Amino acid sequence: MLGGLFGRAASSARSVQEAVAGRQHDAALRDAVEEIRPLFVQCRRCGNWVCREICFNPTAQMCKQCAPIAEEEETAIRAEHVQTQVVNDLFLEENKRMSEKGKEVAAKCKECGQPTLGKKFCPSCGAPTASAISNCPHCGAKTTPGARFCGECGGQLAAN
Repeated sequence: MLGGLFGRAASSARSVQEAVAGRQHDAALRDAVEEIRPLFVQCRRCGNWVCREICFNPTAQMCKQCAPIAEEEETAIRAEHVQTQVVNDLFLEENKRMSEKGKEVAAKCKECGQPTLGKKFCPSCGAPTASAISNCPHCGAKTTPGARFCGECGGQLAAN
């Protein structure tokens, strides 16, 4: 009983496969390959097929992995250099910001002498703290904690 059921299922699957992978399918595949073939070229060094438009160096008749184009490589290296500079600058800025924030957290209230914990108002007596000033009174830009002058307009932030 089971043999007959599985046998019919296998026969049906083979019929579907023959219908899908028949001569019409093969002809359609050949047509698609011929249509796309002009867009690809084979590298004479490594033998890989690559797209003619982006991945091929026509001067050397090789793929760009085997024969990179100097100008493209230089541009890529310069871009990596700029990215590294930006990462380094952000790292330095973040270190400075965290250092200033640490100083704010450790600061003591001028009124009662208790730690302010970096809050805008003293948790012990409610007096405003130095961190209460976070925007420039001249241009409204956000200021760096502990800064005496605005980094955007140069206006004085607090009289010392």
